[in-house]
Amino acid sequence: MPVVDFRDAEVLRPIPSGVYRLRVVSCTEGISRSGHPYIQVVGEVTEGEYAGRKVSGFIHFSPNGQNYAFTALVALGFDEAVLRSGPIEIKPEDLVGLEFRAAVRVRVDDYGESNEIGRFLPSQEF
Repeated sequence: MPVVDFRDAEVLRPIPSGVYRLRVVSCTEGISRSGHPYIQVVGEVTEGEYAGRKVSGFIHFSPNGQNYAFTALVALGFDEAVLRSGPIEIKPEDLVGLEFRAAVRVRVDDYGESNEIGRFLPSQEF
């Protein structure tokens, strides 16, 4: 069993809702319950008091989520013309390292409070 010194440890609380600059540190592909692909994005805050904290969000590639997915990819730096040129494969590994701004919110559920990416913000919004 490891020996750990927790004398200086604190329980992590959610960061306040607001707009943060994030860097994608990992992505995971999945299929939703409705059968549509998604990518879960984990971003790390890069600036300010909360630098180093991680927040996750989803980009859903369903017919109803197409505008949100398009906005998220543009916010991540994808060229609009390339995205509009026809079917395009989005590989999760291509997102790692990209920086973006996001509206982060505090979510409350049966397990307590946590953070999530509420919106990926296009560059003109910050």
